[in-house]
Amino acid sequence: MSNPSGFSSTLRSEANIDPNRDFAFDVTSPNLCMRTITGRHINSLYRSSLIQAGITFHGGMTAVAYEWGAPSYKTPNTVSPDNLAQSHIGRGMSDYGGTFPTEIKYPYAPMNDIVYPVNGGMEDWAYASSWGSKVVPGGCTPSTYGGYPRELTVYNDAVLRSVTVLVEASMKKKPNRKDLGGYWDIFNPRSGNNGHVPRNVRLTLMVSDVVEPWVNVESINNVTVVDRDRIPGIGRSSTSCMVRNKVSIPAGLEEVTVKWSVWGSVEVDETNVMVVVRSEGDGLTCGNKFWTTEGGGDGNEVNFKSKNGTRSFKATVTDNQKGEGRWARAEDADFTGTQFQATLDLRGLEGKSFAIIVRAKVDSSWGKEREMTGAVFDGSDKPESHIVNARTNTEWRKENAGKVVEGRTEWFSGVISAEWGAAGTAVQDVGVIGSRVTFDESMISGGGGGGGDDGSGGGKERDDNTPAITDVDASRFDIILMAFGTLALLGILYAVKNRGGNRGKRGASGVEIEGFEMRQADAV
Repeated sequence: MSNPSGFSSTLRSEANIDPNRDFAFDVTSPNLCMRTITGRHINSLYRSSLIQAGITFHGGMTAVAYEWGAPSYKTPNTVSPDNLAQSHIGRGMSDYGGTFPTEIKYPYAPMNDIVYPVNGGMEDWAYASSWGSKVVPGGCTPSTYGGYPRELTVYNDAVLRSVTVLVEASMKKKPNRKDLGGYWDIFNPRSGNNGHVPRNVRLTLMVSDVVEPWVNVESINNVTVVDRDRIPGIGRSSTSCMVRNKVSIPAGLEEVTVKWSVWGSVEVDETNVMVVVRSEGDGLTCGNKFWTTEGGGDGNEVNFKSKNGTRSFKATVTDNQKGEGRWARAEDADFTGTQFQATLDLRGLEGKSFAIIVRAKVDSSWGKEREMTGAVFDGSDKPESHIVNARTNTEWRKENAGKVVEGRTEWFSGVISAEWGAAGTAVQDVGVIGSRVTFDESMISGGGGGGGDDGSGGGKERDDNTPAITDVDASRFDIILMAFGTLALLGILYAVKNRGGNRGKRGASGVEIEGFEMRQADAV
């Protein structure tokens, strides 16, 4: 809970100060920011992490709004430098939220256009205080609570680049209990059980997914394939996927068809399947996060190589395809993105060990809006958010509090090992979980590296031989925690609803929907 004072007094303010407008961005005086404990709490939370995306929930109108929302940026015909990504995400949130009898579908637009401009707003602060010109020079100098160290509002170039969405959840600050919705069919925006709680749970989960694109191999010859190496909590190692993600292919089979989809994205610019022939001790590992491909093209061979280039494999690739990511049609609960498929020619591979990996490039337009549309940006001439640069800019590397966001343009599925089985049988998924593999410090970014290209130790300049908790994962976990908090809220509200209780408290920073409380600590 970010504002216990406001919660206990059922007021949005803290000591007569609105915490929503207490942040170090576009204020008229350094004395007018970080005056509240709420603002300082949120400032500490961001300074101790590296958050790529966030949501603040409010009430009093209905909207999904994004940067800009500061008076200095209310200039006709100008947009933020990440406008295309923000508008795509906003549209997806609007579609995924859906509607129900007492509420309209969320309109979406920049805050200055659809809400109103405010000085010291949290959303613009979280988005632009690491690079924008309207951050308070030299830091805030409030006098409340004995003052606040001004150096705590002087930021490095990494910490505050979060695409932060303002959700105005309802015109009513005290919605009726029947409008809260139910948990049945919660992922369907067209469900008859839709309501305030399920639709905002969906928005939280969608933003969590958009933080990092990922490729989901769905089947081989219509046999479902499970990436067991991604199951939370079981731990991973550099070779665990070789046991967990394995298929048996009948001897003599000349071809198989692979089907897949791409999540965490709106546009799939190109995607194809790679086949890598294996040999004993060849060094192919599960941690291919920052690997790249070069050379070749449609239907040709490419070099699939590790980050620093010390390991490289020849891979045969299928023709490039393009299509839609999961969030191109967020309103459709059954849509998981374009159902891509490709046929692999297995002739010449019989008796050989090989791996199947699917590759994708996504949302490249997010990094090219100015050159594509001639848009006039306010504040910068290029995208500045982590969420855009992490998928469009290979030169991007930002670090804060031991966490790193590093850019790349290629995304890979888990490695699927193929083995040859008896003739006359069908393709089978023969992967097993196996024994539990636990994490250690070497698998966590900022904890002393995770091994070099040769499998040895190493510092922070790691090659991701092991699938560690690193980079954008760190931010994603923050948002997933928010999602779990929201899901817990759903259960609590459902229980309260069925007991006939609805206190209708109102707080300040964060969710301000009376009767539907998600505090800001859950919504970052």
